[in-house]
Amino acid sequence: MPATLILCAALILHGPPAAHAEAALAKSTAAASAFEAQSAYAASLLAEERGAYASAFHELQRAAAADPSSPYLARQAAKIALGLGNLDKAAEYARAALQINPADPAAHVLLGRVEWARGEFSEAQGHFEKALRFDPDSEEATFSLASLLVRTSTANARELLQHFLKDNPAKAPQTYLALAQLYLNERDYEKAAQELQSSIAINPGFESIPARFSLARLYEASGSTVAAIQEYLQVVRIQPHDLRLIDHIGELEVEAGDAQSARAAFKAAKSISNADPLANLWLAQFAEEEGRPLDAARHLKESAAFPKDPALSLKIAYLEFRAGRFDEGLRTLRAARARFPHNARVAYFLGMAYEDRGQNAKALRYLKESVRDDPHNDQARYALAAAEEQAGNIVAAEKEFRRLIAKNPKNAEILNYLGYSLADRGLKLKDAEDLIERALAIDPQNGAYIDSLGWVYYKEGRFKDALVELNRAHAAMPNDETILEHRGDAAAAVKDDKTAWDSWMRSASLPSTTAARRKALVKKARRLERQLPADTLGGLYLAYLRESQGSSAKLSGLGTLQGSVLGHPFAFETLIDYRQPPALSLDLLGPLFTPLFRARVSSQALSMDTVTIPGLPQRALQKDLRATFGLLFDYFSGSVFAGSAARLVRHWFSPPTLEVPGWTIRLSDDGVFARKFTPRPGGGIRLELSVFEPLAQRLMPRVASVIKRGLRVDLILKDPHVPAAKS
Repeated sequence: MPATLILCAALILHGPPAAHAEAALAKSTAAASAFEAQSAYAASLLAEERGAYASAFHELQRAAAADPSSPYLARQAAKIALGLGNLDKAAEYARAALQINPADPAAHVLLGRVEWARGEFSEAQGHFEKALRFDPDSEEATFSLASLLVRTSTANARELLQHFLKDNPAKAPQTYLALAQLYLNERDYEKAAQELQSSIAINPGFESIPARFSLARLYEASGSTVAAIQEYLQVVRIQPHDLRLIDHIGELEVEAGDAQSARAAFKAAKSISNADPLANLWLAQFAEEEGRPLDAARHLKESAAFPKDPALSLKIAYLEFRAGRFDEGLRTLRAARARFPHNARVAYFLGMAYEDRGQNAKALRYLKESVRDDPHNDQARYALAAAEEQAGNIVAAEKEFRRLIAKNPKNAEILNYLGYSLADRGLKLKDAEDLIERALAIDPQNGAYIDSLGWVYYKEGRFKDALVELNRAHAAMPNDETILEHRGDAAAAVKDDKTAWDSWMRSASLPSTTAARRKALVKKARRLERQLPADTLGGLYLAYLRESQGSSAKLSGLGTLQGSVLGHPFAFETLIDYRQPPALSLDLLGPLFTPLFRARVSSQALSMDTVTIPGLPQRALQKDLRATFGLLFDYFSGSVFAGSAARLVRHWFSPPTLEVPGWTIRLSDDGVFARKFTPRPGGGIRLELSVFEPLAQRLMPRVASVIKRGLRVDLILKDPHVPAAKS
């Protein structure tokens, strides 16, 4: 039965209680108050431990109210209130503690800190000094007073600390730390470091962590990154699971250029927390730099930040695309879109990904959503306008382009894009011409803009003006397939058949030209060829091949010379060097690039070292090699295309050939490339070319093969360097 009910029953039955009953009641009430105070205090500790300081303060208020005679509870309430920034309550509880015990040094320190926070420096100093009178060895009061004195006199603060150190040698580590702070305030980093080192030397264990942190930060601030790292590592040895510190060490290792140590630090961080965002971010960057995009993507997916940060999804998708995992990249972007349905950047990149895959309907959908979610994103609007144009929705495209132009009338790229898009369709030609001229006024030497102007002239029927502009565009951008095609069309319109044919063929020969477009260009050239005599056409072909596949001023690089002679295989690393005046050198290399054999061919002579292959007649071998190097020289020097007389011969069941003095040149099926060269008379030997790539305005074969019965030699150019072209 509760105590209050027992008391009521006693009053009814027996009247007023006796003296001993009053004492028992008082004792029972005190016990209840003490229990309530203890319960509230315990609750405050739990709240403080989980960081809920407002709840902790509320519980301490209950505890202090239940036990108003406890200076300890009053001080704890003052301390929490001070931490919460509630200066009035902090002062109230500190004074309550002093009412209970005016000589309480800890309460004076608390009240001093409250007054300091209020800017009442004299009052704060007074309370710190009172605390020291009541407890001269109070570390808290001494360090608080020293910190306050720095405002007016660093010397007085230092003197106070040195006096304290003399009287309290057992507290030397903390005092040295406080002295170091004074020197740091004075920017005397050398003395500060000495004090910190003294503090660490006395007690290098767990208690040295604050001093080690301060010393490491001092080194870091002064640019001594390596020294800072070493001091932080000492802290990690004492406290091995400090994740934030290990991450910080890793970043300092990156700053110091020690990628290996940085990687080790971030791996250590991941061993503590596999989802650590910073460690995963850096490990992903390392993997990407090392050419391991999928490992980089894996680290980013393991980061705790991944589900909440759309930028990480975009990065992961980029890495997957880079690794050739296009389906995975799309899945990543679609998943990000599901998590962040209104993120404009995710929608933008998803739209661009579908555009790259030729899925225009989906590209348009997501680009429209991107613009909807962020109407001020010009990049997304430009992509939407371009996608609408490519899909043939010119009205929608023009609407978006016009919005961009209204926002930025000086954007030459957009002015030209819209102008060309209209002109190419024969729409609003005067408007298109005005847009393109505005773009050229901003960037007058831009070959693409000049091409657009020439093309709008062509669409307007101004063919001579068109050809003038398209010739200018070709001079600025000689290897642009669109400009070459436009130039050919304009030349054909003014009956300049040679320029038209040459332009179309050059456009068809470029690797950037699609198969469908190449077929259409060759078809144009073939229609024109019907009007030309065989000799005239042969001369055109010879001039075209000389310009597109002819000699370069210089060619050098590493390659492989491989093949077989009468069934005996061979393979050598080779150093190739061709330069003007015409001379070709080939050095066959052994281990560690040791020269084994050299051949040098010029227009005057051929010299080469003797080479022996067991089982082969020496004389026949030398003869075949001389013929091989001679053919290679004839091609690289351009002599196979010399002269002007040539005749094109078409065949029913094989590609056409070009007959020139001393040579038969067999073309590719469509006539775009010269692929086989047979000397006349040639003794059955020929040169075959394959794998063409553009180099310095020339189409360079990466493989040149010399073939004869019983002989095949392949010269494979690995990374040819062509610094200049001979025109």
